[in-house]
Amino acid sequence: FNKFVFRRRGNGRVEVRGVTRDISDRKRAEEALRDSEGKWRSLVNTLPDYVSLLDKDGRFLFLNHYAEGFTEKDVIGSSAYQYFSTESKETFKKEVVECQNTGQIRKFEHTAMGSQGSMKEYEDYLVPIFEKNTVTSILVVSRDITDRKQAEAEIQQLNAELEDRVTQRTALLEAANKELEAFSYSVSHDLRAPLRAIDGFARILIEDYADKLDVEGQRVLNVVRVNAQKMDQLITGLLTLSRVTRGGVQFARVEMTALAQTVYREIASPEALAAFTFSIAPLPDAVGDPTLLRQVWINLIGNAIKYTIPKAERRIEIGGRLENGQNLYFVKDSGVGFNPDYSAKLFGVFQRLHKVEEFEGTGVGLAIVQRIVLRHGGRVWAESQPNQGATFYFTLPPT
Repeated sequence: FNKFVFRRRGNGRVEVRGVTRDISDRKRAEEALRDSEGKWRSLVNTLPDYVSLLDKDGRFLFLNHYAEGFTEKDVIGSSAYQYFSTESKETFKKEVVECQNTGQIRKFEHTAMGSQGSMKEYEDYLVPIFEKNTVTSILVVSRDITDRKQAEAEIQQLNAELEDRVTQRTALLEAANKELEAFSYSVSHDLRAPLRAIDGFARILIEDYADKLDVEGQRVLNVVRVNAQKMDQLITGLLTLSRVTRGGVQFARVEMTALAQTVYREIASPEALAAFTFSIAPLPDAVGDPTLLRQVWINLIGNAIKYTIPKAERRIEIGGRLENGQNLYFVKDSGVGFNPDYSAKLFGVFQRLHKVEEFEGTGVGLAIVQRIVLRHGGRVWAESQPNQGATFYFTLPPT
């Protein structure tokens, strides 16, 4: 940088005085600043979001040209509020004031005008810009969320339609349940009454007319009685399964050790109590329906007794522990066991792994156990080998 001063002397000669200053650093700094500003503008102008700078009164100081087709030339110096919907304008003004007063970033959603006069949904971030600890302007980063809002509205519509369908299906299910209840009542009364009549009259014939019947006649009547009683037991099992499936679950804390001990004493005959070695370890308490859980123990312990009676060594062991976040319980016996290849059939209705002639039963008990355990959020399974006993496990959520 050079500065010269010319002065004419009295003798007519011109005197020149100059000052030279090195401004290379300043020029480089100015060039770097221009380069930095160019990069900043290039970066901001290529952002997918809409970036603007507002003064304290909400007038545009800068606007990237990607903002809905508007350019800086169109809007610089104009108020940003004119582009907002009536309901969004006051909200935006309030957020600008809060940003200025608190000096904190604000976030909100609003509706504003697009380039073709259409109204669109935006998500805005207001960032205060400080100069000497004073907010002098506000950087606004806006994102067009119109498509997202439309998608959300469509999802809400779909959810509403789904809820309507669920309501309709629920009504149909309730109607079906009522029909099932009516059918269960019919089974319980209309079907069981004839069966019991058949059994009763067959018994009368055997008792009162035995002298008029030959051996074959008495045998046939006994077969009728046995099958009528078996059918009655099957109906009873189905009704129990139906009640377990449809009835409500009343949750309470259950002392499983005391419950299992009580069940064993109640269902084991005096002969079984004398002939069996029974052991029970302390069991973790459970949260469930006491009546339903009692039925689980009745079925599992009853099966253990039934399938262990034929063995010389008669042993039943009950235990439990907390495992993998669940209460695990088991009933282990030294009975006849079963082929593990067919274990999947155990919990099906009327599925049996032993002949009726060998062991009585309807084939419903384990299905009832499974339904009860599933309704409590647990699972049930069994392990065994032929003639090596069996162990039945079930889990329940911890207390």
